[in-house]
Amino acid sequence: MKIIIRFIFTICLLFFITACSSDDTPDNPPKEETIDKPDEESTPDEETDPPVVEISGADLLFNGTAVLNMNDPNIPYVFYNTDGSTATAVDDTMDGVLNKVILTDTEQRTIIEMDEVSGLPKRMYTSDNIVVLYHFKEENTLMDLAIVSENNDTEYIDDVDVSDLAFSAKYSNNEKSSACTELDAPLKTISNGVTWALGGWCKIKQDNNPIFQLLNLSSKECRDIYRSMFPCCQLAVTNEAYCTQLTQQDKTLAEITELTPCTQNGDTSACVTAAQTTVQDAINETISLVSLISENVISDAEAVLLDTGETPPSNNNELAGIWFMERYSDIEIDAIDEIVVGVEYCDEPPFQNECETLTEASMALNPDNTFTLVRRDLEVTKGTDPLATTNFELTITGTWSYDGDKGEFTMITLSEEDLRDGVILESQTYEESNSQTAVSVTISDTNLVILWTSEDNDGNGIAEVSYTEFWVKS
Repeated sequence: MKIIIRFIFTICLLFFITACSSDDTPDNPPKEETIDKPDEESTPDEETDPPVVEISGADLLFNGTAVLNMNDPNIPYVFYNTDGSTATAVDDTMDGVLNKVILTDTEQRTIIEMDEVSGLPKRMYTSDNIVVLYHFKEENTLMDLAIVSENNDTEYIDDVDVSDLAFSAKYSNNEKSSACTELDAPLKTISNGVTWALGGWCKIKQDNNPIFQLLNLSSKECRDIYRSMFPCCQLAVTNEAYCTQLTQQDKTLAEITELTPCTQNGDTSACVTAAQTTVQDAINETISLVSLISENVISDAEAVLLDTGETPPSNNNELAGIWFMERYSDIEIDAIDEIVVGVEYCDEPPFQNECETLTEASMALNPDNTFTLVRRDLEVTKGTDPLATTNFELTITGTWSYDGDKGEFTMITLSEEDLRDGVILESQTYEESNSQTAVSVTISDTNLVILWTSEDNDGNGIAEVSYTEFWVKS
């Protein structure tokens, strides 16, 4: 019995000791795990830098454009596009303010003079040898233009809606600027010139303005490339892009074909010399154009725009006389008919044998405010023997009126007579007035442009439907 009790006591004691023991006690420190250590002669893998990615000059271009640092306060930078276009801002008065924007390409040179206070354009000289004068009003949402040609004639276009440009410019000016500021002044100057001068000018061209057509302007300066080089609402973006190029000019300028030779040795001084020549040539052309135009004519036009001079004459006396149609333009949505007097027009296959010619159209505007309009057309069916021809003649009589101050031209039709091969098809007299007032009338020397209809269906500022007649005085 004593042996059994001792055995039980011994087992309990061992159990108690085991339960109360811990590997974390000082008497029983934790057993360290064995870690394989590298041989003393081996070394850990060294960290390596990621491979350097070389950025090409083409990748640095902004919409195909590279900037050349001229290191000249009067011509600080010149921007070159891969298509041959250039743009720069110039301080030719050397007063520390960039006051001219010069745009060139293989076909034209355009110089825009900027107002140093407002930052908006004052004048634009184009390759068509005209001077465009600008006047902005109604918080820059409306624009008046005076177009002075080299023969000292002046045409006026009033109240061009440029509210979209005003909105864009306001958005641009409120935009957060870039960390790089050295290009701020030239970029803002060029952007304002492109946005306002070209934007407003090209807007009236897109609207088929009669004066644009009357003066037969080429509008070479209305190219999307300049808006691509200097988007009006992305100054911070363009600033950053062009600033990045300044430290790697040898790469970016090498992408411009005409500058490739002067970047071979990493020295851009030859490029600077070439750029100075381009800028000076453009300025010289402007000086030559100005010498052809009387400064008094330009001053008078500016006074009219600012409402400080006399209103141009209404040309009432010049409207009376006999006018002969040269052509007319009929636009219906996507279909455009440009019909020139004396030119034969044939139908598309399979009716290509049916041809028509507007042989003559005359309009006698008599001093007693009566008018007679005569139109003669010839229809020919080819492939017949003898040739089948039909002559048509339309005669319209009535009265006319012209308010030169308002620019309103109205014709009231009183009678019509339609003949076919000399035989009366229809003759009608109107007891009630059948009147039509032109949308606009433009008179210049012996030219008359009448815009009869103009419809802007989608409100984008471009007429989808219009009918315009072009007349010359005998």
